[in-house]
Amino acid sequence: MIKQALFSAMLFAFASGPSVAQPLIDNFDFSQALAQDNTNGIGSSSATASGLDPGSIIGGQREIYVNAISGADAFSGTRAGVASSRFAFANDSGVVGIGAVRWDGTSTTGFDTTLADFGIDRTGFAGVSFAAVANSLKLTVLNSDAAFPFTLQFFSSDSAWTSFTFAAIPVCSAGDVSCLSQAGAVVGPTDFFFNFALMNLLGTKFGGGADFSNITAMQAIFNFSNGSPGSAQAVDFSIDFVTATTPVPEPETYAMLLAGLGMMGFVARRRKNKTV
Repeated sequence: MIKQALFSAMLFAFASGPSVAQPLIDNFDFSQALAQDNTNGIGSSSATASGLDPGSIIGGQREIYVNAISGADAFSGTRAGVASSRFAFANDSGVVGIGAVRWDGTSTTGFDTTLADFGIDRTGFAGVSFAAVANSLKLTVLNSDAAFPFTLQFFSSDSAWTSFTFAAIPVCSAGDVSCLSQAGAVVGPTDFFFNFALMNLLGTKFGGGADFSNITAMQAIFNFSNGSPGSAQAVDFSIDFVTATTPVPEPETYAMLLAGLGMMGFVARRRKNKTV
């Protein structure tokens, strides 16, 4: 039995103007074969790479990595893939595993948990400017029944990059008493906003940090922090990274960020309607 923790998410830049078209990261319309690991231990990772699709994937191609750490056997493990316009990651019941989705052009450099950048090609594609039209990224979470570490990494050159880790909090259905009893739990769907400048301020910077006017590679890592896997078991979630036009967030969003949640580097806000 798989414990459900479903994320329906959109990660995209939003601008300071009323409505501006955003740079595409990945809309996951281009399907990708499942990566699955049923062998326990760091370094037992499985990987797949998408085909070339410059029209819907930043840098033209994505890679997916998974690594079951404990609890895996012939029938249970850690897996991830892209289908039905959605990236999905799952740890089966009793399994602790980590995963990543990476955008570094056509490079296939592997996933090495002993490296701070996990082995990404830091200059995998020609520079893309997010800062020209935007100041933040937005993650919309539909539902998750567990908290786990979530890391975003952005690269501008071989020497300049930023790694920002936050705790993905439980996002629950209104009637799910068990889920809502967890620390920090909120009712979903919920939007999370990540400001470029604050990620550089609060994250770990190398060589001055990422220049969001010249992003040359990026990746998201799940259930791994400070050199070791998180404790989350049986986690399932799915993510949509999309291009969209996005309204300016309400003023209280930034007030909350500065007053209460600044040390976490993000703001959570109950989602009122879906942006398409």
